[in-house]
Amino acid sequence: MTETVTAPLTGKALLQKVKELSHLPRREKARRCGYYTVGKNNQTRVNLADFLRLY
Repeated sequence: MTETVTAPLTGKALLQKVKELSHLPRREKARRCGYYTVGKNNQTRVNLADFLRLY
């Protein structure tokens, strides 16, 4: 997958994207909306807490 997200989505953009991704699990929605970090060994960590707080 090749996705480039500069900053996590917020507000109306976040709500619209979540609606578009309604068929996906919460963790995948959060990742696709930009709520993740890439750590050691290129491992992706989803920041589900921040995503759920704003959603």
